[in-house]
Parts: sequence; structure tokens; C-alpha cells
Amino acid sequence: AIILTSKVVDAEDGILLIDEIETGIHKDIIGDIFNEIIKNSNIYNTQIIATTHSLEAIGELLNKLDKNLDDVAIFRLEEFKNQIYSRRFSGDKAYEIIIEDGGDLR
Repeated sequence: AIILTSKVVDAEDGILLIDEIETGIHKDIIGDIFNEIIKNSNIYNTQIIATTHSLEAIGELLNKLDKNLDDVAIFRLEEFKNQIYSRRFSGDKAYEIIIEDGGDLR
């Protein structure tokens, strides 16, 4: 978690790519870690692109951003007729689907 938050600083004015952002972070503190990552990304002007298969991780992220949902977009890859498509959900729509309605965007 310390290394992850420090990488946000290292990527100042750039982009940080994180695969499986929740890996190695206990579920009880993932929201706190996301809060630090979000705070540092705003301070250091770092755009974060992260992947996850964890509904809990997505839910915690959306809960930490509840007042700044415009800062996030969720992309879901879907297969249709042997083609892969990317479907974008705004932070507001993702919050509505996952947090309010108990849906799943994984």
C-alpha cells in the first residue's frame, strides 16, 4: 500500500497504470488506501488507470468518491458475437448501478 501510494507521487503530471489495484490490500482497509491514492492523485495531477475484478474494490472506490464521481469512469469489457467491446459508465451511473441498486459492472 505504501509503494502504491508513493507511485502516484512518482507519476506526477502523468499517468499511472495499476493492474489488479486491490492485490495485497486487506479488504478492511482498501477504502482508506483508495482515499490516499485519490488525495495524492489530485495533489500531484496524476491520472490513474486501474484494473480489477473485485466488486468490493469498485464499491469502495465509488464510496470514497461519492462527492467527486465526475473524476471516475468505469469501463467494462464485453464480448458480443466473438468481438470484444468496451462499455463506459460515468461515475454517477456506476454508483447508481453498484451502490444504490446492488448491481455488478465486473
